[in-house]
Amino acid sequence: MATNDFLPFATATGANVLDQTSYNGLAARSSGFQAGVASSANANKVWRQASTIAALIGQFIVENSGEDAEDNGDIATLLANFTAALAGSVGAENFLEKAGGTMTGPLILDEIATNALEAVPLEQVQVLSRRFVGSTTSVTVPPGATRAIVKLWGAGGGGGGTVNSGSIGQGGGGGEYREGTVSVVAGQAMSAVLGAGGGGGNAGAANNGTAGGNSSFGGITANGGGGGVGSSSGSGSTVTNGGSGGTGGAFILSGMSGETGFVNGTTSILLLGGGASFGCGHNKFSASNYATAVGGNPGSFPGQGGSAGGSGGAGGGGAGGFLIIDWLP
Repeated sequence: MATNDFLPFATATGANVLDQTSYNGLAARSSGFQAGVASSANANKVWRQASTIAALIGQFIVENSGEDAEDNGDIATLLANFTAALAGSVGAENFLEKAGGTMTGPLILDEIATNALEAVPLEQVQVLSRRFVGSTTSVTVPPGATRAIVKLWGAGGGGGGTVNSGSIGQGGGGGEYREGTVSVVAGQAMSAVLGAGGGGGNAGAANNGTAGGNSSFGGITANGGGGGVGSSSGSGSTVTNGGSGGTGGAFILSGMSGETGFVNGTTSILLLGGGASFGCGHNKFSASNYATAVGGNPGSFPGQGGSAGGSGGAGGGGAGGFLIIDWLP
């Protein structure tokens, strides 16, 4: 069994050692003990502090390297055993060993590490390039890329239309958001399908808004939000219409349902917004005179639902889907 020669000094209860408060204020800590008679308690305090740390390091060597920590003046062997103890305490699978020289090129993650890539902050991942895609197209994988972080929004649904004064529809649902890592091949042409925003219900009719389209890329599909319910009288009914149920990806957020609003007697109306998607809130609200037709606001951020119309106004259209691709080596 390995042994530790570095032993602590003056550790017994009641040992003749200067207390910590007095040691903090001791002038000799800066200048050192001068010629003359030194206080044994002062000297013991210094020796105990030094010996305690030495004993701790020696024990660390013994327990994690299996080698002796010998007090024989052999610094090289002690350092080698300490290095071995560090590796033994961490585990070889949990650290990178420098092979020599300067590390060049990208850090390549193995198959197990790739599965956890979504949890790694982007600034810690080497990104070859980033691509923003706002409409359906073909995307070519750039040279050197073997994987891609895909961030995908389904389109927002359209807000419901309205007929009479004081009627308020429901906003369209927000599109679903999905994020994940996919394998790619440099030079490969990949199809990116971005859902179109849903249309708002017509003015002067209690038409429902239409659903936003689904978006897909690399085996990941984010579903669009549903259309908002139209109304012919008062605050219309509401349905759960946030986008959900797509496929693929490791980080998934369903879109939020569109909101309706409030009628203040026969004087005014308040229209609330279309459903939120990841990265944005609900669409902005509108207030108007009870008898004035108000069109719903269209969705602006990717996946945002359109607001409903009010008092005979049309619903706003939902925002289209969106795609962000981070190409990785």
